[in-house]
Amino acid sequence: MHLACRTWVHKVCDAAGLPYRTVHSLRHTNITMQIAAGVPLVTVAGRAGHARTSTTTDIYSHFLKSSDKTAAEKLEQFE
Repeated sequence: MHLACRTWVHKVCDAAGLPYRTVHSLRHTNITMQIAAGVPLVTVAGRAGHARTSTTTDIYSHFLKSSDKTAAEKLEQFE
């Protein structure tokens, strides 16, 4: 990654009072947060630059499983 970009990310993390993170880790956080917020997977995949939603589901399958558990628990509340 270009030094200027790393410097910028470091400054942003510092200003926010956060420990330094790489752009790649911030990308994963962003994608995970979109999934958690219920953004349609097709939209998440497109915004991530994945040509296929299967790429997104393969990478984030562990999180999708926990999201599925949460969805099931919410549905149980209607019983």
